[in-house]
Formats: sequence, C-alpha cells, structure tokens
Amino acid sequence: MKLPPATTWLTVGSLCLCSCTVPFYVDEPTSTGSTSAPAGDTDLTPTTTAPAEATDDSAASSSGATDPGLPGTTSSSSSGDGPMLDVGTPDDQEECTPPAPDCDADDDGVDHALGVNCTGGISSLEGVVASGTPDSLWVVAGPLGAGDTFAPRLGSRAVLLSTGVASHVALDPEELLAKCSEIGLPCPSTDYDGAYDLAMLPLPLQPAPIICPKGQLPPGPGDCSATIDKQWLGDPQIAHDYSELRLTATAPLSAVGVSLQAAFFTAEWPNRSAVGAFANNDLFLVWLESEQWTGNIAVHPDQLQPFAAGALEWDHAQDAALTGFAFEEHVAIDWTKLSAAITPGETITLVLAIFDVGDRKVDSAVLLDDLRWTCAIPNGGPRHR
Repeated sequence: MKLPPATTWLTVGSLCLCSCTVPFYVDEPTSTGSTSAPAGDTDLTPTTTAPAEATDDSAASSSGATDPGLPGTTSSSSSGDGPMLDVGTPDDQEECTPPAPDCDADDDGVDHALGVNCTGGISSLEGVVASGTPDSLWVVAGPLGAGDTFAPRLGSRAVLLSTGVASHVALDPEELLAKCSEIGLPCPSTDYDGAYDLAMLPLPLQPAPIICPKGQLPPGPGDCSATIDKQWLGDPQIAHDYSELRLTATAPLSAVGVSLQAAFFTAEWPNRSAVGAFANNDLFLVWLESEQWTGNIAVHPDQLQPFAAGALEWDHAQDAALTGFAFEEHVAIDWTKLSAAITPGETITLVLAIFDVGDRKVDSAVLLDDLRWTCAIPNGGPRHR
C-alpha cells in the first residue's frame, strides 16, 4: 500500500494471521566403548569463525522453551506531541512471531512437524521439498525411545532424516536384527547398492572452504564454516545414501536470525571407532544460503565441531536415554540449538542434509524440530513510529 507523504507520526497495528498450509511434496530422488574423538588427526575444529548468532530473549533455547509472546494486536505511541495516524496493519513480511505449538497436533505433515507453515513462524515459498533415498524421512509422534530425552521440542511431532530406512529407528535392537543389511555389521544398516550416491553435492551446497570476514558479504561460492570439505573423507569424495529437506523463505522485517533444534545419532560408534583415521565419518549438514553466510551452520555450539561421526564427543553412549530404539547400542548428541544471523527481509534457502561417508551401509540419523525465526522484537513489537 502506498502512503501519502506523512506530516504526522504513523502507527501500524499488527495483523492476526490465519493458518496457511503449503502442501508438502517429494521430489524424484537425486541421481545419480569410547566417546572421545578417534586417534589420528583429531584437529577437526572449524578453521573459520561460526556464523554470527542472532540473540533474542523470546527465541527458544536448547531446552525447548517456547516464546512467551503470542501473536496479537500491538501499537506504538508517538514520543512527541501531535496527532497519530493509524494506517492499518502490516503485511506478512513485517510479522515475526513464533510458530504455534499446536501446529502439528492433528496431522503428519513434514512442514508442520518442523514448525513451518503454521500460524506464526516461517512460511516456506515452495513447500518443504524432500529428495534422496525413498524411505529416509519419518514424522515421529511423541518421544523417540523409552524416555523423554528425545521428545519433540515444539508441539507433539518431530522429523527424522536417516541414511537408511527412517522408520527402522523406532525398532529395538532385537527387532532390528532382521532388518540389517549384512550379518556382522552394526545395526541399523541399509544397503542401497550405490543408487543414491553423489560425487557432488546438489547446489547451492559447495564444500570448498572460504574465508568470510564478519560484517562483509560472503565471497562465495563455498563454505564459510570450512567444515564440510575437511570432514567429507575419501578420494574420491562420495556422499553415500544422500537425503535432504530444503525450503526457501522470506524473513519478516523484524527477524534477525533463524534457528532449529537437532539431535544426531550414529551406528558407526562404538563398533568401528577403533579405525585410526575414522573413515566412516557420516555427516549432517545445515546449509544456509543468505546475504550474511553461505555454508554449514550445523556446528556444535559448545564443542565447536561439525556434526560428523568422527568429530563429536557424544552426550549418550549406550545409556538409558537410548533405550527402546535402534541406537540403543550406539551413541547420540542431545537436542542442540543451531542458529545464525540473517538480514531482515531477505530471502534465504535452508538445506538439511545427511549422508554416509566411507561406507554406504551403516546408518546415521538426525531428529529435527522447532525451525523458527529469531525475532528482534518479541511478540511482533512496534515497528513504525
């Protein structure tokens, strides 16, 4: 809406948004013991700084708390004297609010389980697109396993992405034995016989490390985190059983960042952890394509390590938190908040990807939830004065 030249102060109320669901669709598959780091070259720390993290008291923490504010009508008053002119309500791009916690209560949509296309939160421009192995995706209702350690962080559902058959993760070790790809291998394991192996990652993912000084535009193409190429072991580099979710979204004018929560599991430990160079270095990536950053943001905020099977110190190793599902005899990283700063109003692309490294059979998986904007002004807040 074009406004006439203003001689008075303006105030803009907020718009109470209605729920809008964008259909989820699936692309054709893309062609084509110890819990410490392994012996050998353990210098796995990213060689560049992590992406700038937007801070906001209203954003969810890694414990899964939700924003205290709810969408509602807000207004601002002029700090000076004179009349106020109410010009109506802002459009969607100005509204930055958390996703509604009950968004996934009544359906198994992947977008809603992530917290996308809900009342409030992120609205994707072209849905949430899945590519890769045919059974790599599963919407998990309730906690994974016997306890609450891996319960959803927003609402009642989360999304699991696997290098194998995602639904096998719900099975306990005894049930899993009949599903393993080969006797003697750790379970879960799946053999797609190279049908979903990639010699190059799909664009915009470009793993070559680049240096991205803070406050400057990324020089790309390349990975500002400098983590992917170093962890993607092998000559040639092959991404075995590659699967991904991707979406594009335009940030509200009061959004300053984006975040999600992830929990990572692998069957590569402990059975094969004695390998000196740990060639079976399965990777989970979150690629952010934005004005401030191009590259991986799946870097553990405390360990400063990428989500690679050979780089992390595990939060859980064959313990009670893993009881009752497929990784009971293996290892996991707790729910972890991954975040990065963005430019208000820009359009970003996110790619959540997982693939086997070194071996195409033994599986790794990641649980995903609570994908949201980081809002500069909690509850939408006053934007125009």
